[in-house]
Amino acid sequence: MPRLANVHSRHRVALLTIALIGAFGYVAAYIIRFDLDADELPWELMVRTLPIFVCIRVATAVAHRLHLMLLLRVTVADVRRALAATSVGSLILLAVVVIARRLGWEYLGAVPYGVIILDWGLSIGGMQMVWLGSAFGRASEAPQGRKRVVIVGAGESGISLALQMQRSPHHRLHPVAFVDDDPRKHHGTISGIPIEGASEQLPSVAREYQADLILIAVPRATPAETRKIIGYCQKTDVPYRILPSVAELVDGHVDLARVREIDVADLLARPMADIDHEVISELIENRRILVTGGGGSVGSELARQIARLKPQALVLVDHAENSIFAIEAQIRREFPDLDLRTLIVDVTDRVSLQRTLRDLKPHAVFHAAAHKHVPLMEVVPGEAVRNNVGGTLNAAEASIAAGVECFVLVSTDKAVRPSSVMGATKRLCELVVNDLVQLGDTRFTTVRFGNVLGSNGSVVPIFQEQLRAGGPITVTDERMERYFMALPEAAGLILEAGAVGSSGQTFILDMGAPVRIIDLAETMVRMHGLTPYQDIDIVITGIRPGEKLTEALNYDAEEFVSSGRDKLLVVPEADPRHVLPSVRKFLAELPDLAPMVVRERLWELIREDDSDLARSRALPTDLVSRGSPTTKSSA
Repeated sequence: MPRLANVHSRHRVALLTIALIGAFGYVAAYIIRFDLDADELPWELMVRTLPIFVCIRVATAVAHRLHLMLLLRVTVADVRRALAATSVGSLILLAVVVIARRLGWEYLGAVPYGVIILDWGLSIGGMQMVWLGSAFGRASEAPQGRKRVVIVGAGESGISLALQMQRSPHHRLHPVAFVDDDPRKHHGTISGIPIEGASEQLPSVAREYQADLILIAVPRATPAETRKIIGYCQKTDVPYRILPSVAELVDGHVDLARVREIDVADLLARPMADIDHEVISELIENRRILVTGGGGSVGSELARQIARLKPQALVLVDHAENSIFAIEAQIRREFPDLDLRTLIVDVTDRVSLQRTLRDLKPHAVFHAAAHKHVPLMEVVPGEAVRNNVGGTLNAAEASIAAGVECFVLVSTDKAVRPSSVMGATKRLCELVVNDLVQLGDTRFTTVRFGNVLGSNGSVVPIFQEQLRAGGPITVTDERMERYFMALPEAAGLILEAGAVGSSGQTFILDMGAPVRIIDLAETMVRMHGLTPYQDIDIVITGIRPGEKLTEALNYDAEEFVSSGRDKLLVVPEADPRHVLPSVRKFLAELPDLAPMVVRERLWELIREDDSDLARSRALPTDLVSRGSPTTKSSA
């Protein structure tokens, strides 16, 4: 309501301004017409006809919607509209005078034609003076204590941010200029803020307007376009921030509170997925959703996106109290009306997990809980099996018992031809879930993808910490490469896969082309305005236990096809491997097994045919192109 009242108040001010301009122009036209001689002025004629002329001016302005943009948005098109409104008003006035003379009306018929012509020019001039004064006051003189902001992108998002700054002084930001790569927008103004050219002119614009901050508001920009804009920002020595991508703006709402620092995910050399939020809403809205590992990187991002889609209840399960406490505080702050429940439950505790699902009866379970740190799991293979495999079996069987409709296993590319204990356990989790498909009405799907940028313990936070410490950045091997995906995008695709998947299907997220880790390190150094190997050294340390130079996203025997959805590939339901009896026996004997025996038993359970294990390529070569795989048609 306050925002609506502000809009109405602004419209009333605009109408009053138009009326004053009309009155000024009409009176000034008489004064000029009679050579500034007060004795010669027809005062009675002027006073009696003034209301009629002002009303016509206001009526034509309203008809051309001039009052909606006089004090708010001014572009070249708006100037043309104002010129048309003023001209139409003058023609109407002229017609009224001509008709009045024909009909012999005493006052209207006596208005000189010269007054109407002068009034036309003075009205246009008055309108221009108002715009110039508005633009100067809004864009050139920032109120004391507010930062001067240059916005990159004069589209809907940039305009929304600019208006929020103007209407909400508590943000302490003041927009002074736009830059935009659309040449049709150049030399115009929006809400009194000039559009000063393309993004390549950003350094000179920031210098001319003495900018304190640059905001990048182009959420649909490709990574290449984002890198280009950031390159221009780095030439300014002015701090810069970015509005999240469309993948992050789950509800589509643009707000200054969502502006953040540049992240390496913004520089990924791949287009973001076009996620179908409508189909996800059908799975989430007004339904009870449970996420295991809710305090982890993927689990917490799933929680954030689920919360925005208005579930009936959101249950977050984790055994780490600090991480679950942090995400609970964040979600409660942003969604105070959400029925949010956070539970400290270890997924390896079969009884507690079954009781939790039996009592809460969730409609869908997203199982993201897992130990994922490759070198650490090499040291304690028994713990990796107990948590990853045992936890998945417990969560899946508890879901069947509780009548859960949909169970989604979050897997990893390290499960394909694994070289590590962690990868082997995740592969066994996939086989366990596939075997459970036949045992109940729960719909089981698996989502397999590569590294998530910025997740806890991943390479990006490690590099960021090393950068803060002044270097060096450590890379295990200069040939090492990985698939990467932004965390919000990965979570969105997991939700979409859960919404559209059939039981027994495995979804593979199209990760684009793999990225060399050393290239990622160099990019992060440059992103901080530093020069690799000069300001920050990059050191090769050697491959750690369990690591591979490259990862794969599928087995050769897996015939994946397009799901018909952006960035979602699907492997149809596979034949069960009947590993459940052996897995249950393995878990029961696990406490008494030596680490070497655990490894041997683990690899026996996941063993594929020798020809598949011998191969090390990722996607079939006939289906891969640089940046995005070309898939077989589902038809």
